[in-house]
Amino acid sequence: MTPALVARLEAEANSQLTALGQLAKPGGHAMTLDDVCTALRSCLAEGNANLDRVAERLVVSPRSLQRYLSSSGTSHREILLEARGQVLAERPHGGESTLVELAEPLGYVSARSVTRALRRLEGR
Repeated sequence: MTPALVARLEAEANSQLTALGQLAKPGGHAMTLDDVCTALRSCLAEGNANLDRVAERLVVSPRSLQRYLSSSGTSHREILLEARGQVLAERPHGGESTLVELAEPLGYVSARSVTRALRRLEGR
């Protein structure tokens, strides 16, 4: 097979997988929501969990990631809020982690933002 034919076949396969709600990743397996969540948590731990960074980690384009998440009934924002909530829920209560210390690594601007997020998580 020629390289042009291989590229064309791969593009067609990716198109078919996308139509089925599964985005093909380089290496041949389909991306899952668990893959996205894992990549997002890793990026969050590094301090930058924006859509572009998560897509880069998954080796897909940001737009392809958005389409995949949309077809899965979620969004980058929803998964990010869930991941932040998990980190906040796992924090030691009354321990060494203050809200100010948690704000920056979670991508919040201030401790006040963390407090609002906690209230939303607790349903207040």
